[in-house]
Amino acid sequence: MHEFNSGQALVDTSAPVHRYRQVKEIIRGHVRSKEFQPGRKLESLTEMARLFQVSRATVAKATSELISEGILYSKVGSGTFVAESAPSKPGIIAVLIPAQAGIAYGNEILWNIEKVAHKAQYDVVICNTNNDLRKVDSYLEKFLRSKPVGVIYVPVSVPEGYYKENIQRIHRLQNAGIKVVLCDRNFLNIPDAIASFSLDCVYSDDISGSSKLIQHLLDDGRKRIALISGPVDSNVENRIVGYRQVLFEKNIPYRSELVKFVESYSSDRATQAVHAILDELMELTPRPDAIFAVNDTVGRMVLSYLSARKIPVPREVAVVGYDNYEWGQFLDPPLTTVDRDNTEMGEVAMELLLERIAGQRTTPRHVALPTKLIVRESCGSQPKKNKQTYITTPDKRQKEAMPMIT
Repeated sequence: MHEFNSGQALVDTSAPVHRYRQVKEIIRGHVRSKEFQPGRKLESLTEMARLFQVSRATVAKATSELISEGILYSKVGSGTFVAESAPSKPGIIAVLIPAQAGIAYGNEILWNIEKVAHKAQYDVVICNTNNDLRKVDSYLEKFLRSKPVGVIYVPVSVPEGYYKENIQRIHRLQNAGIKVVLCDRNFLNIPDAIASFSLDCVYSDDISGSSKLIQHLLDDGRKRIALISGPVDSNVENRIVGYRQVLFEKNIPYRSELVKFVESYSSDRATQAVHAILDELMELTPRPDAIFAVNDTVGRMVLSYLSARKIPVPREVAVVGYDNYEWGQFLDPPLTTVDRDNTEMGEVAMELLLERIAGQRTTPRHVALPTKLIVRESCGSQPKKNKQTYITTPDKRQKEAMPMIT
């Protein structure tokens, strides 16, 4: 790429345009002007970074997008080349997501997956699994025939065999040559699975989120905090870890009789199960003075139960949820919760998949997104004049082994 090496910086660091976009447009210009002929091999990322006087990660992002647009192509072990023909539509991205988990949850992730995919000229197909393995299997059969270039997969939350059932299905996709990125739920609790499948994932730091929530309840004087959860998946596990971690740090015994599970979040069955659990908890002596619902859906069920039985919230029992569904602020009383950055999650999931498709790396990346504690009246704290108090966790967004793009 000696044509670029004029002895001056090619990238204007004072310009408002991102550096990687400047690099991208310079390379695109040389391709369009025929200075770079079809089949021409580009220099290595390290050499281009030196010539452009930017980071290697910046060049990697620029070339990755050009590959996605069909202007360049890569050969594993050989390098990056100018494409032989005009760019064509790159292909289809499939998203497997349990949309019933919450309209806002699904929309926030999907909108931002589609936004990033559209810029890279990919079409997105949305597949609602409803947390049903049979639906996942049906979609997999279609994928094995239609061969999408990549799949963003939110693992199915099932009563038993969460890791085994999801890993088997991911294995089928990877054996067919389809790139897979995990979104929201993950397998980090079993490192061997992550390593053997070389899986990328983006997820919320739910250990930190639930720790902040429990710490806040303890600071408010609550002493017996019950936990009600649905089927165990990585998110639930991490929220329980955060719960137990704070109890351990404060020398408060973990009491199994205060931790309860329901098999499903769906409709009447879940409501009946949660109410049956609350019947048991309210009969304990002493009974809980706070309830941590593992998500806002369960939190709403708890508030409904306590209201029907004239148990004052938060005077006698504080209630907190998780996920910050929009309707939580309109409950009576408004529900204290933890907010997760689903917007960022969707964007990062698609970015990770594009990197995989482009063949820029083989090592997995695990992206942890910070959470935010939102304090409302249901936990007993006095809200500020705007009726909501926002407490942000001190954790910054972490990208393990992911250099910053400049």
